[in-house]
Amino acid sequence: ISGNGKLSLPVRLSVLNGNQISLDGKMNFDKFDFGFDTFKIDGINGELSFEEELKVKGDYFSYSYLMQTDPFQRVDFGRIQPFVNTPSITIKRIQVDDLTAGPLLANMALNQNLFRLQQFDVDLFNGKVAGQFYLDTSPGAWKIGVLSRMTGVDLREMFKHNAYIQDTVYSPVNMRMAFEFNVHKKLVEGQIDISKIKRDQLLQILEMVDPEHIDAQIASLRSALGLAHPKQVKIEMQQGLMNLQVTINTLPSPIRITGLPLSAMLQQFSEDILEVEKQFPVH
Repeated sequence: ISGNGKLSLPVRLSVLNGNQISLDGKMNFDKFDFGFDTFKIDGINGELSFEEELKVKGDYFSYSYLMQTDPFQRVDFGRIQPFVNTPSITIKRIQVDDLTAGPLLANMALNQNLFRLQQFDVDLFNGKVAGQFYLDTSPGAWKIGVLSRMTGVDLREMFKHNAYIQDTVYSPVNMRMAFEFNVHKKLVEGQIDISKIKRDQLLQILEMVDPEHIDAQIASLRSALGLAHPKQVKIEMQQGLMNLQVTINTLPSPIRITGLPLSAMLQQFSEDILEVEKQFPVH
């Protein structure tokens, strides 16, 4: 890990009976940069508050209790925003491999097993993404939850190494999403509603779902898109499967595709996160 800038960490520490620890404080960032491997964050300013109750078990820590959350909660942040110090964190740029996002503004906090971006706004793929995010680090049950909306996003940025997708014409995509990803089970539960999308961009999504062009249902949809344009796309994910509903401008009823497996798409992502979990200090 490498970094530079200014980081201060005022903290209150209490220890009970030598095996119970209480921590609370704030990490204050001032033009702080850090990174490791292919991950890098530049220009962090603001503060991250944290509260932790831990137990000492031999050579590792465990949580004294766990926090629960609902990935599909809907909060009218505009009503409470005047009462919150917004934003608590600003970040100039985030880079993962050759993908870049930023600037980012967010309300950020760490409480027990939950790391939250309760409200964030970030420039991503030439568009805007806003919403809520959390990482649940419950032992043996890590989860990622997202409730957000995307506006004007260029999907080609996600697939820079796919020649087919790079050859398609740019057109911004608008969507809303609410999902929870269980890392250990490699399962996603949730829904994505795409309200603005053109033929090329939908074909990009189909390329991600069926890169070998072997699924008969998707082949039928590809054929339909050769003669018409999509008006709306609805994606539902549950029990390791994905269902698609596509509204086409020339058809009286939507095209429905059911039972598409998600496990292959999630495999590498899960493995990367599980490698991080192995180094995590709380078990």
